[in-house]
Amino acid sequence: MGPVDHSLHLKPGTTVLMLCGLQGSGKTTTCGKLGRMIKERGGVKPMLVAADLQRPAAIQQLHVLGDQLGIPVYSEPGRDESRARLPECREEGRGLKESGP
Repeated sequence: MGPVDHSLHLKPGTTVLMLCGLQGSGKTTTCGKLGRMIKERGGVKPMLVAADLQRPAAIQQLHVLGDQLGIPVYSEPGRDESRARLPECREEGRGLKESGP
């Protein structure tokens, strides 16, 4: 099949990466690792969004990872429809971008 480019090409503006997978597949940990990689690369400010409907502890875990890495985490306790969060998440991300370093 040939060589595969595994690099992450982020364009200017807001870029959304959504991680989906089975329970226990490492999505929350991978979010933290991606956030750290993007932050260290510079030029882009990552923000993590907690939208796990099946495992509320994942939201807490993401907040802990975000605090450890110095990356903001967006979540809305009590909201049970993750699709409804997307507009708010984007606005929060845009505000993060406009607030400067």
